[in-house]
Amino acid sequence: MIGHSEGSLIGMVAANEQPATSFVSLAGAGRPLDEVLLEQLTVQLPGNLLVESRDILVQLKEGNLVAQVSPELASIFRPSVQPYLISWLAYDPQKELAKLDMPILVIGGTTDLQVPLEDAELLKAAHEKAELLIIENMNHVLKTATAVPEENMATYSNPDLPLADGLIDGMVEFLLKK
Repeated sequence: MIGHSEGSLIGMVAANEQPATSFVSLAGAGRPLDEVLLEQLTVQLPGNLLVESRDILVQLKEGNLVAQVSPELASIFRPSVQPYLISWLAYDPQKELAKLDMPILVIGGTTDLQVPLEDAELLKAAHEKAELLIIENMNHVLKTATAVPEENMATYSNPDLPLADGLIDGMVEFLLKK
């Protein structure tokens, strides 16, 4: 089972419920969604919208829908996605990974602007048998990129760029030795 980004958490849950022989987390968050979102929003939002975001996340984490959302936050917290966010907030990636009884490979990139390398380290620490593979200069979409935000983001929409060096070889090596 292999999961990327949000799919890493989904893969963890699925690997625990369905037969799987190993699990690979690619750029997966090592913290609950509310922590990740607040970290990302802190650098993007003015104070009043950040406070509103915190309040919304508290309500969602408690399983409550939020009727009034500022237009500036609608792309994240609009009513149609709130049930999904509530379901996602119920999971802690570290706890889910710790449940797995199989070989685990956690992969993180040094230039991932969405999920910092610390998240890969948190996931590795959550399971004593997990292996950690750090790919130098790999960003969130698994391509080689600088840490300069504009340059990094430009790789997201360029399908001609290859995957970062070491990613496929590292995964194949892990999968062959299990």
